[in-house]
Amino acid sequence: MISDLEFTTLVKYDKIFEEKDDILLTDDKKIKRKIKSKESNDMFIFDYNPINSTIELGFLKYTFQKRYKENIVFFRFDMTKWKHKNPVNYDWWKIVRWPHLHIYKEWFWEKIAYELSDIECPIKFSKIDDMKQTLLEIFDYFNINIDFDIEVKLKPLPLFPDLTKYK
Repeated sequence: MISDLEFTTLVKYDKIFEEKDDILLTDDKKIKRKIKSKESNDMFIFDYNPINSTIELGFLKYTFQKRYKENIVFFRFDMTKWKHKNPVNYDWWKIVRWPHLHIYKEWFWEKIAYELSDIECPIKFSKIDDMKQTLLEIFDYFNINIDFDIEVKLKPLPLFPDLTKYK
């Protein structure tokens, strides 16, 4: 686990992808790419999983004394999971509809979900039904610089809710 202060600091670091190949989002191909900080030795992972319709950004935390590697999920964007219930002690009564975001919070990890229209949602998307734009806004929020192209070849999501209220 890391503190909220560590999380905020790590988010602010400028980051770049190690691999410079274009990203192609499809309905059937998983993508996993390493991201490194320009300001520290910290490493991150970008993970796209079309099977469960998620995009994750994780932080690789190395502890050499204990000889293990821990992957801390900073962010998860769930595009098609129907609903999520937040943990006890944090808006546990709230049922969060999809699409929604999970952002790391100390003691809760990435278990807290925010509806995109929620005032507390840290990322404001300009056009949620445009996956390329959404991904660019996620990268921008986490200070990830890209110098390659992103192409999206996804089928429209079934039963996608009215997204006009998220704009």
